[in-house]
Amino acid sequence: MRKFWGFYKNESYSVGCNGATVYIYDSNGKELAKFKDFPYAYTAAFKPNTNIVAVKSTVGFLGFYDLDSLSLIKKITVTRIGAQDEGFAFTPDGRHFYNIEKPVHSCRTQLGIYDAESFEKVSTLFANERKMVLNNLEFDNETGIGYVLGFMRGDADGVFDYGFVGKLDVKNGSVTDLHALDKEQYDYLYWYKSWEKKGFTEKSLKWNPLNKRHCIKEISIKAVFDAANSLISGGQRNPVSGGDPMLEHMPTQSALAELLGQSLFEVWGELCAAVEEKYDMERLWNTGGKNWTYEYKYRRGGKTLCALYARESCVGFMIVFGKDEREKFEEIRDTLSDSVCRRYDEAIPYRDGKWVMFEPADASEFDDYMKLLAVKRKPNRK
Repeated sequence: MRKFWGFYKNESYSVGCNGATVYIYDSNGKELAKFKDFPYAYTAAFKPNTNIVAVKSTVGFLGFYDLDSLSLIKKITVTRIGAQDEGFAFTPDGRHFYNIEKPVHSCRTQLGIYDAESFEKVSTLFANERKMVLNNLEFDNETGIGYVLGFMRGDADGVFDYGFVGKLDVKNGSVTDLHALDKEQYDYLYWYKSWEKKGFTEKSLKWNPLNKRHCIKEISIKAVFDAANSLISGGQRNPVSGGDPMLEHMPTQSALAELLGQSLFEVWGELCAAVEEKYDMERLWNTGGKNWTYEYKYRRGGKTLCALYARESCVGFMIVFGKDEREKFEEIRDTLSDSVCRRYDEAIPYRDGKWVMFEPADASEFDDYMKLLAVKRKPNRK
């Protein structure tokens, strides 16, 4: 069987989407039909407990097919504006079909709701919303509740301000219980859902930034929503960041000093001061996973510069080097101390970079650390 951008199966049929053609196969892999009713058809979804499938084109078409009769039930032209690649889904009871649409402007979304028998539109939500942009949605199979992923603009015509997950309230035409996501969290969830809606195909992953990760963790909008909605003191597991727990309260200075010991607490403070002297960054506390008690991350625009880690009597300082940054490291290797180079060489390279953890006992390597940070990003403090 050929490789598809989007591929989907139920008990009776398989559907492969390759842009110009939608291929239909029986459960044994025998080709039954090829549909060419509209171009750029890359994604599809089965109506629950039926052999009806919805196919979406990125140039504004929807097609609904009955696979038992191998026929097109209905073709809908939502718009002729391109870049219609947002999410869509049937409700678990199969009564409605929800589609995120951009019929007026390529940067403004609305939510179209269709009757899943006649495939006539019965409602449109958020048509006048300018700040909120929807990207994807999903339904809980048990409760039928809809969850959405999107982002907010800084103003009506602005760019990304912050991402969010929320609960869909169709009756009142709103998204409730909004929980903000930073750019890094939003990007991971956005690209995971993009891969999911194409059926997790190998072909689509090649063009997805997640292919650079050595480990892709399963996630859902609902899981992120539930985690944000049920934070408890001491932290809740954070599904977006790959399983590390989120920290609700940052540690006090006295608690950190007690954990590290006074001399390493001073090393921690001096290292933070060295970073902050050169960089104006977001600073985020988190728990440190299995090996550390706390993580203190520096990042800006969703990209991490570095992170400090703390556990009993130990300070960690991590920098992740991508492919280009590893080449730049080699250019400055001769200016670095043997101990820093040794740590770098001992670090295991992964698909998404070389993760180097230093464990400073004093400030002797700090000048080298600043050189390494400059490899990742030029200082932005004047």
